[in-house]
Amino acid sequence: MTESERITDLELRLGELEAQQKDVRTQLFDAQIELWEGRVDDLAVQMHLLTLDARDRLQPVVDKLQARLLDARSEVEKRGDTANEMVGDLRRGVQSAVDDVRTAVRDAATAARS
Repeated sequence: MTESERITDLELRLGELEAQQKDVRTQLFDAQIELWEGRVDDLAVQMHLLTLDARDRLQPVVDKLQARLLDARSEVEKRGDTANEMVGDLRRGVQSAVDDVRTAVRDAATAARS
């Protein structure tokens, strides 16, 4: 095998590895989205078990979480090659919203005790 053939072979392999890496990133992002969707679904179930007052406090937060997940999935479909960057953004956004839910749950529990 000549030097030129080796270089061509390595370039082909590199292209294949880059494609595989992109697929793995997309799969990772999809798995993380599904994980967060499961968490949001759990929060939605918990919300339905709370009193009407607590529901009124939590519904906007859950709606916001669900909208962020839909936006993230839409962005990935548009910009599949930057999914890795979006994972961090999504994680921070959803974590912030989950913190809002925790605060709302604590407030609702405090209000229910009063």
